Amino acid sequence: MRQAADQNAQWRASFNFVNIIGRSHAINNAIRIAKVAARSSAATLILGESGVGKELFAHAIHNTSKRADRPFVSINCGAIPRELIEAELFGYTPNAFTGASGRGAVGKFSIADGGTLFLDEIADLSSDAQVKLLRAISTGEIVRVGGARPEKVDVRIICATNKNIQSEVENSYFREDLYYRLNVFEIRVPPLRERLEDIEEIIKYFIDAGCRKIFNMDAREIKISPEFIEGLKNYNWPGNVRQLQAVLEREIYHLSGPPYVLSHIPDSILNAPPPASAGHAACDIKPLKEMERAMIKAALAKFEWNVEKTISALQISRATLYRKINEYGLNKRK
Repeated sequence: MRQAADQNAQWRASFNFVNIIGRSHAINNAIRIAKVAARSSAATLILGESGVGKELFAHAIHNTSKRADRPFVSINCGAIPRELIEAELFGYTPNAFTGASGRGAVGKFSIADGGTLFLDEIADLSSDAQVKLLRAISTGEIVRVGGARPEKVDVRIICATNKNIQSEVENSYFREDLYYRLNVFEIRVPPLRERLEDIEEIIKYFIDAGCRKIFNMDAREIKISPEFIEGLKNYNWPGNVRQLQAVLEREIYHLSGPPYVLSHIPDSILNAPPPASAGHAACDIKPLKEMERAMIKAALAKFEWNVEKTISALQISRATLYRKINEYGLNKRK
């Protein structure tokens, strides 16, 4: 009984909308859409940079939905090896592959049955796994790796990514049909630099939590200097709320007193260069893989898929060209 209770506790969402701190228009707009999404079981796609709180939104949506008393199962698609992701999602039959358990295993879809499955870093899914995921969402059925019998599942899908998923679709890294299936509701969680008016409230929230966690002390015993708050407002926060939380926790550890005064601004923040201007040329820089794929695709199109002309123009070997064609999923129809 205790083991079952522990397993049930493992698959529970921990946060609600009250845990999303801020009153700015940017964050309130994201919360408004999320609350509408929570009233349904439709697939939801949460977009935003690393550290903005995408998983926090997923927890809140589940806990506000009709599925709140059912499992909330989370999996990071980018952290699971490509060859194991299907087994993680759908489970596997006994001895289905090398290293598999002789008893088999249930997958995250089965564990989440009746509840919510949160797929973090969804854009990192392999093309094969995308096909299987699309089928599972479309049919409401899964097939375990090594198995043949479909199993019915009732799962609400929430996904998140820090990538520009529309660009991933345009470059054929992510299936367009799967994107539309997942994007019934789209929530963009703003970066911290777009809601600097929320920083003071966020600081006070984390100071209160940090004081109780580290010193078992009431945050009212700590005075926060205006210069400290202003200094943090003048920073660009590339790591967003997660970075701010880490900075505040570190500063709490360094407090000495009484009196306790939070006034020291870390040199890494104080001496940080100003944000690049909006018109800076760096804004046009794209990932190398994206540029490489586009160049190979253009060369193949120009030479009508003549391999000799293509490798001569790109100055690469025949083996490299074939490997890149396979890696980027290129074919004459695309």
